[in-house]
Amino acid sequence: MCDWSGANRSRAGVDARVLRQIWSGGKRADQSINMLAIRSKVPAMRITDLLAGATFGEAWSQLESRSPVLRKLPVLIRDLPAEMRAARMILDDLDRRDAKVTRGATTPADSPDCGAAQLS
Repeated sequence: MCDWSGANRSRAGVDARVLRQIWSGGKRADQSINMLAIRSKVPAMRITDLLAGATFGEAWSQLESRSPVLRKLPVLIRDLPAEMRAARMILDDLDRRDAKVTRGATTPADSPDCGAAQLS
């Protein structure tokens, strides 16, 4: 069964951000590694080991492949229509949110900050 739900991809994004902060030294490691271990279901010692990778991408790839929660599964052809409907719903939701943020501005000239962005 494929698990590409928006909630799981969102969770993966949060986990990737935390791992990147730990990897770059910008986050308190012990607490964050323990939290990441709980969320990813990968032992904290294993996460510490994979952080020794040469790049963040390598560390993330290893965490993703070891985690039953983060592992990417292939989409089965028979599931494709349902996956596409779910993707369309996500895109429609993002479009609605974007419309609320821009409040109907359709061109840069319609933007309330247009004057500040123009060069003299």
